[in-house]
Amino acid sequence: MTALMKKLLANWQTSVSGISMICLAILHLIFQMRNHVADESAWSVAILAILGGVGLIAAGDANKSATVHQVDNLQQQLNQVPSAIKSGDTDILTKAINKPQ
Repeated sequence: MTALMKKLLANWQTSVSGISMICLAILHLIFQMRNHVADESAWSVAILAILGGVGLIAAGDANKSATVHQVDNLQQQLNQVPSAIKSGDTDILTKAINKPQ
């Protein structure tokens, strides 16, 4: 199995969205051309939709999900924000921004 096929299968939801976007853009453009109403805006929308579909297919988001520990840390920080805003203590808000990644 090639690397491209592995990537497509790993990111199958994003790939299906991209392929659907490309197919629907081409189908929409064909219908507009058959009815002689394909103007500059129709071509622009079709080209942008096709490029967006290619971007979705090329996206490698399957390995970008957060771990449970990362989600718990984020939830704890988010729970502290309302009390920090009410009290005027903005230390919690600046710590997250200044923390090196």
